[in-house]
Amino acid sequence: MTPRGGRGDKRVEGNDPRPRDETVGLVESESGGSDSSAPGAFGRAQIPHFLATRRNAVLATWRKEGSPSVSPVWYLWDGSTFRISSPSWTAKVQNIRMNPNISLCIDDAEAGCYVSAHGVASIIEGERVRDETWPLLLKYLHEDEAAVRWVRLTRNNTRVLILLKPDRLMWGGGFR
Repeated sequence: MTPRGGRGDKRVEGNDPRPRDETVGLVESESGGSDSSAPGAFGRAQIPHFLATRRNAVLATWRKEGSPSVSPVWYLWDGSTFRISSPSWTAKVQNIRMNPNISLCIDDAEAGCYVSAHGVASIIEGERVRDETWPLLLKYLHEDEAAVRWVRLTRNNTRVLILLKPDRLMWGGGFR
């Protein structure tokens, strides 16, 4: 596997001006399968709901020596961008600063379906971090709990937000 694409994945460029949750021009079935509408099938139409309801993603970054590093993360997908909050001192953030090419994989092990996202990450620091992170916390926590958690998370003022506006989404699964 290489940092820019792996073993011959089908690449779909994300230059479509429409909202990305429509996934036209951005999403492709990794298996090359059709976008079936059969009951229980997983396809392009299910991706926005799938990404809104899954709890965790696995983030892949590249270490200095070139090997991958993976971390479980909370994320928020807004239809065009993934948001991931992290302390600035973590390996994942340091790896992104060296090489911003990242991948995310969000899966449902029971149903056997997944979405993977690939692209170049950016890191947000400073005043914007709270406003950009708050919706992510509300995906996982009640507002009161999120407020308490936010105080704890930002106690040392080291929080950053990783943004991924993917240039490619791959989906597969529903292999029950």
